[in-house]
Amino acid sequence: MAFVLLNNGNFFRIAKTQSDINDINIPEQFKTVVDISDEDFNSYVTNQKEIIVSDGNVSFQDIPNTGRIEQTNSSDLTSHFERFKNLANLYIGNNSEKQLATQCQNYLNYLNTVDMDSLSFPLNWEKHCLDNSIVFLHKDQIG
Repeated sequence: MAFVLLNNGNFFRIAKTQSDINDINIPEQFKTVVDISDEDFNSYVTNQKEIIVSDGNVSFQDIPNTGRIEQTNSSDLTSHFERFKNLANLYIGNNSEKQLATQCQNYLNYLNTVDMDSLSFPLNWEKHCLDNSIVFLHKDQIG
């Protein structure tokens, strides 16, 4: 079981565990937690589906192949990593005592070891991670 967090009825973040929900910075009075399947969670964090929120209900819709996030070369992937690193470092700096900060740091450490020459492009990094049992975080898990 995974979760979508709504802020005043709008998509805010996605969480894999209850502990992750507790570490996402959103005031309780604005937060609504919606249970989703692990399959929907994985489809979202691997950029295969998008989240649709309507009247507090959450559904998932396939992203057409032309709209899916893929990195076409190592430069694209490096940029993808840098965007994530910026978000993760900001979160860690403000929430170092939280377990999600530890997860972010572990993933950052892993990103610093990725051998770009061993990868084939184009590549959907998050899908690659899921397919190869690499523990990863999606930018929308950080909050």
